Amino acid sequence: TRALLVAVQDEATAVAVSAERAFLVGVGGDCNTPLAAHAVVTGSRVALHALVADYDGRRMIEDADSAAVGDACALGRTIAERLLARGARELLGA
Repeated sequence: TRALLVAVQDEATAVAVSAERAFLVGVGGDCNTPLAAHAVVTGSRVALHALVADYDGRRMIEDADSAAVGDACALGRTIAERLLARGARELLGA
């Protein structure tokens, strides 16, 4: 099964999803957490734009950055840490 799946895997999509998931885990989010992450791979770089909102959607904090594709997970974690440092935890706790 693994060999069959490798044949249809799109590497750019896998990199983008890795960055997005790392952000989700870094923030501590789940299916009910008001957050968004969108990663795009261009050549050897991945760009990630992410945000965290409060539960009524009135306030949000967002950030964006890019990194080499090999650092996609670190990019997601870094953006999560920056948003948490800027008050995302408080937004989610409100």
